[in-house]
Amino acid sequence: MITDTLRPQIKKVFVIVDQSEVLMIIGETLKYQGFETLLTGDGESGIEMACRERPDLIICDVNMPNLDGYETLTRLRQDEATATTPFIFLSGAVERPSVRLGMEAVIARQTERKLDELRGNITIVLPHELRTPLNGIMGLSTMLMEDYATMPSAEILESAGFIILAKTFSSTPRSK
Repeated sequence: MITDTLRPQIKKVFVIVDQSEVLMIIGETLKYQGFETLLTGDGESGIEMACRERPDLIICDVNMPNLDGYETLTRLRQDEATATTPFIFLSGAVERPSVRLGMEAVIARQTERKLDELRGNITIVLPHELRTPLNGIMGLSTMLMEDYATMPSAEILESAGFIILAKTFSSTPRSK
């Protein structure tokens, strides 16, 4: 039985199963539980309907002719409209390789999403990290070029020392 805690979050459930008897049983059970159901018997039409209808949850058979559940999931994840729709594999297969393949497809998608997020963060942070030490170097260099004639030699040496320290600091890996 579906718990009441799921009801506010999931309203429209889409079922993709190639066996009409199983499709009917699942559809009727979900309707009885109060969910709006969409049903189809193959992955190709399932992809089209999912993009058009935007369900809250997709339940899909793993073993279907033409387009199996794994390929259906892969194609749904490539479309922005369905990329984050929760997806449940339905299978009579209990052998480990079949179950493992489904889990790996989901994990690969999550990994790709995390890599994209990391790339974005690096793109934002890296230029700042590179500019920060350069600001000090540029400021001191400008001051030396403009005021060297009037600066005491000790102050010139001190400023040059700060430039060397800033350069060394910027090229040394830091840990946080």
